[in-house]
Amino acid sequence: MSPILGNANYNAGVEVAFWIEPEARGHGRMMIEAMEDAAREAGVYLWSMVSIPAIGDVGPMYEAMGYVKTETAYTKVL
Repeated sequence: MSPILGNANYNAGVEVAFWIEPEARGHGRMMIEAMEDAAREAGVYLWSMVSIPAIGDVGPMYEAMGYVKTETAYTKVL
């Protein structure tokens, strides 16, 4: 959690990483809702989720939960 750049009156948070084993899939939404609840209780105003296409497309689930795609990231192994 940190202040939103340009507006210190609001805090932002981001999910760093979590993995759900394929046989346990179907519980992701519940986990995200629990993270959102904890973040909200901590005073977070803006919450971001990260999706890695190589492990599956979770974008539709995020969008169904009210998330909006805001950026694309590029990564390079050095």
